[in-house]
Amino acid sequence: MRTPEVARKVGFQNEHGYGEFRVDVQKGHTVKTFDRDEVLAFLAEIDEMLAEPAAMEIIGGAAALLAYGAHSATKDIDSLANIDERIQQAARRTTRTIPLDRAAIADPPYNYEDRRRSLDLPFGS
Repeated sequence: MRTPEVARKVGFQNEHGYGEFRVDVQKGHTVKTFDRDEVLAFLAEIDEMLAEPAAMEIIGGAAALLAYGAHSATKDIDSLANIDERIQQAARRTTRTIPLDRAAIADPPYNYEDRRRSLDLPFGS
């Protein structure tokens, strides 16, 4: 495991070290977060633009909001896999701007595939 000093010397962006996650945020600026209703509205807007069904595996904070009723907000929607290009194109055309991307750093637990679950979200597709 790297110590924070080594992480700083190597200089990887967002390097983990002893439970820290470095994010470059200018002093006085805040990171925009989104609650469950905002995430659902964003996904519903994407769904309305799709001509045929498309699936996306959501992980992290957005998954906690949607599947487990978490009360804290999320700053983005992450996926372990690449996101379907149709979903990405629709996301760029929405009236909302929630970052949507493949997680840069993800360490899923052993056998996580067996614990995934499909959500029945209130979309039309």
